[in-house]
Amino acid sequence: MSFIINLFKNRDLNSINKKHVSNTVKSTGSTVEELGRSINDINAILTSITQISEQTNLLVLNAYIEEILATMDEQNTRIINTSKVIKGMETSSKELEEVIS
Repeated sequence: MSFIINLFKNRDLNSINKKHVSNTVKSTGSTVEELGRSINDINAILTSITQISEQTNLLVLNAYIEEILATMDEQNTRIINTSKVIKGMETSSKELEEVIS
């Protein structure tokens, strides 16, 4: 008789274990789905960060180019001004030569 009682107890335990396993699988499935959504959200954030980084790099590059161009303009202005001074000195020398002669 105890054998039969043990069979029923084992059957009940197996039923409980199956329910527990089933609930665990469902819970795990929900957790995996939630993780999937979280990963998608993280990927969207990383994409935004990458785009902002690329735009920032372009802005830095643009500022660097502008600085180079401004420096070149400044150097060209100095060259032009120096050329004007030299031409003015040449003119003044010629005038002095004429006065002295």
